Amino acid sequence: MAGDRRGWLSLMGFAGLVFAQDLACAIGKGDAADPALTDALDATLTEAAPTLIAPALSAAIAEIAPLDAALVAWAESGGGEAERAAAQAAALPLLLAWQRVELLELGPLGSALQVVGGADLRDSVYSWPTVNPCRVDQETATEGYVAADFTAAELPNVRGLDAIEWLLWAPPGENVCPGQVDINANGTWDILGVEAVQARRAAYARVALAGVAADLDTAAAAFGEGGAWATALAAAGAPGSAYDSPEAGLNALYDAAFYIEAVAKDLKLAEPLGLRSCTAACEALAEGLPSGASHLFLRENIAGFRAIWEMGEGSGFDDLLIALGHADLVEEVDEALLAAEAAALALEQPVHLALTGDPEGVRALHDALVELGRLWKVDVATALLLTVPAEAAGDND
Repeated sequence: MAGDRRGWLSLMGFAGLVFAQDLACAIGKGDAADPALTDALDATLTEAAPTLIAPALSAAIAEIAPLDAALVAWAESGGGEAERAAAQAAALPLLLAWQRVELLELGPLGSALQVVGGADLRDSVYSWPTVNPCRVDQETATEGYVAADFTAAELPNVRGLDAIEWLLWAPPGENVCPGQVDINANGTWDILGVEAVQARRAAYARVALAGVAADLDTAAAAFGEGGAWATALAAAGAPGSAYDSPEAGLNALYDAAFYIEAVAKDLKLAEPLGLRSCTAACEALAEGLPSGASHLFLRENIAGFRAIWEMGEGSGFDDLLIALGHADLVEEVDEALLAAEAAALALEQPVHLALTGDPEGVRALHDALVELGRLWKVDVATALLLTVPAEAAGDND
């Protein structure tokens, strides 16, 4: 998610550069290093995988088996409604657990084009905002999902969590493809009937879930004890690490948490609100349209941000700032984070419905994330000598 970077300090004047050089001495590991800060930075990088990333992945993995069992029951029932409701209830914990992993696009979880060591596992598991329910309907009608290489050969938006969400919550027996698409034009869909469609959706969801499980296992191995990316973070700056300095490892964590600004605020709220590029039918851009869980997803995103900020009982970004003498900034971020949590809790409808049912609540959450994002993008980046993703440098909302 980082993309090409632009040094935030290039926007500062000479006095700011002098200050930054002082911080560089403090946060580095040379003779002038501040021992308290060096210890805090080492702890942050050492604890990131075992304290933050591995537990988040484990929490998602733990929800795979209950959902698979519910999908088996749904399939065996012939696509029954009671069994579908049970599968929906089993799917929601996995969808929510994943929303915390969303803030951890480091190493193989990140984009191959934008993140050090990126292997696109995030997009493979969950491709939103790139979704295509019509393609999912086509695969349902043709049983394309039975192919042995389906999860390896197909695009993420027909085999990940967003596809599973559509399969579980799509109106029974209905599809969203235009009339000219083959499954409608040839009558394939209508011939199947509601029961067959629902039974196929259950079978399809199991195939997609197996692919998600494999991707999560791959990520968990990378960040688990002895995993390559747990080691790379802990040894950032040492020979052999993918990160050429401790600061680079810290910046990778910072970039991952930038999700709260670039995705949660901008894509999940500003676009549906019509505050960015959208001018009509903006509610269709909201996340979680099939399940109606977008407001719950946002709560988990904010919880994921807090996890990075505090690193549990370990050394988080707050501890690094305190070690640098910025307790006042820590207090500001804490207040902004509490405000965002309160605004998310107060939003009791999915975003696409709240745009008309509780527009003030949606805007309040957006505004709370604006302030949290501002502190993260400007104050925290400056205090810790971090770089901001290039695409975000000109975003001032």
